Amino acid sequence: MLYLGVDGGGTKTDFMLINEKGNILAYNRQKTIDFLRTGRETFKRRFVQGINKLLSQAGVESKDIKYAFLGIPCYGDELKTQDEKEITEIIAEVLPERSYLLGNDVEASWAGSLACRPGINLVAGTGTIGFGRDERGQTARAGGWGHYFGDEGSAYWLGKKMINIFTREAD
Repeated sequence: MLYLGVDGGGTKTDFMLINEKGNILAYNRQKTIDFLRTGRETFKRRFVQGINKLLSQAGVESKDIKYAFLGIPCYGDELKTQDEKEITEIIAEVLPERSYLLGNDVEASWAGSLACRPGINLVAGTGTIGFGRDERGQTARAGGWGHYFGDEGSAYWLGKKMINIFTREAD
């Protein structure tokens, strides 16, 4: 049995295929599949390339994938209903009749870091976001709104703060 994981982000997208023992069979990285940044055609092209490369590396077909979790940037919060519908249609073309779950990329980060156990995952990279799930399955998230609205602690925010301090010192 094979399992597919896709962790989309604002900068890059990781594709991984594992077996039932958790052994990594194939992995590759593509540029972002953030639908708001890329649009439909680029999203589809990068998604298809990532999946096809995985299948080729592992020497398997898409029908061999038992289940997949696809962490899509902005899914479930910033995307319009029409955008989410288009994403679902694209994925259905690539993974026909497969069992998969679409979710926000922060959920993929949480699941990978905590093996789906209750807890909180914090990300401070290109942007910042926190997501947690408790013992009852209730979830909460904070942040992830991009550099225009905050992203305190992100690489962008830190760089901006450093430039701010440098220019004050230079004056």
